[in-house]
Amino acid sequence: MAVPTNHDQDNSRTRREAAKITVVLRDLKKPRSVAVDWVTPMVYVVDAGDKTILATTVDGSKVVTLIATSLDQPYDVVVDPQSGQLFWSDSGFNPRIEVAGMDGRNKRALVDRNLQWPVGLAIDYPARRLYWADIKTCNIETVMLDGSDRQLVMHFPQNEGVPGNLDIFEDMIYLTTHDTNVVHRLNKFGNRPQHMSCISQHAMEVSDILIVQEQKQDRSLFNPCANNTCHANALCFISGPRNYSCICRDGMMEKIVDGVQQCLPKSASRNGCNLFCNRGKCIMTPKGPQCQCPDMYYGPTCNMYR
Repeated sequence: MAVPTNHDQDNSRTRREAAKITVVLRDLKKPRSVAVDWVTPMVYVVDAGDKTILATTVDGSKVVTLIATSLDQPYDVVVDPQSGQLFWSDSGFNPRIEVAGMDGRNKRALVDRNLQWPVGLAIDYPARRLYWADIKTCNIETVMLDGSDRQLVMHFPQNEGVPGNLDIFEDMIYLTTHDTNVVHRLNKFGNRPQHMSCISQHAMEVSDILIVQEQKQDRSLFNPCANNTCHANALCFISGPRNYSCICRDGMMEKIVDGVQQCLPKSASRNGCNLFCNRGKCIMTPKGPQCQCPDMYYGPTCNMYR
């Protein structure tokens, strides 16, 4: 994953400077989505090829694999630093939208009914609602961040394309169409095609959309990681409105000595997890490396289908 840096107000210089790329993460198989916790700060990445959700410092110096099991086809990820929650869509065999703490703990399904292929996610922070697009049902829907009060925002007519990625600002939803590369704007309270307008239809390929505005993110939120006591090789995650947790970066294992966290290097020979698990994931257990299989798969190497 790479990010552009050193932009300037002058357009010609901006084009030159945009060519300067800072590499944040290497060796990702299929990076699909990025979300930024602007409070700590932290970057969250969906690697669809590896079926994982990662978190990294903004410079990529420390990485933690937060979610590495029970993901089939993870697509998008968004974060809510106010509640300390992480949301992602999975468009696999068992389509669902899931939620966990921003430290990856306490994972559960938020929406798992009447979904077919959920893709883009967006949070309306003032209203405390999550929005998503489903490219099979052609719906844009929304729930409260606790999963309650599910509502249909709009069903796309066949001639309007298929909703893909989206973002929210004030009363408007901005979204891309998965098949026609058109950018639309519609009122988040409307459920009629006439409430939607096209704002761009000449792009060659639209892979994502993001609204950037200084008031969009609450900069006054309390940062529980500001004075954390995490080990130097650990990352600090928001785990609640005023709490934080420390997780050792990848390649390190946690050990508590006299009540203090330490992050020690793992032994590659003793802790290596190198089983081939087909669609599953190799995990370390007290009995050694084993395969953890996704829904509907089983067997010692996840090689059998129910």
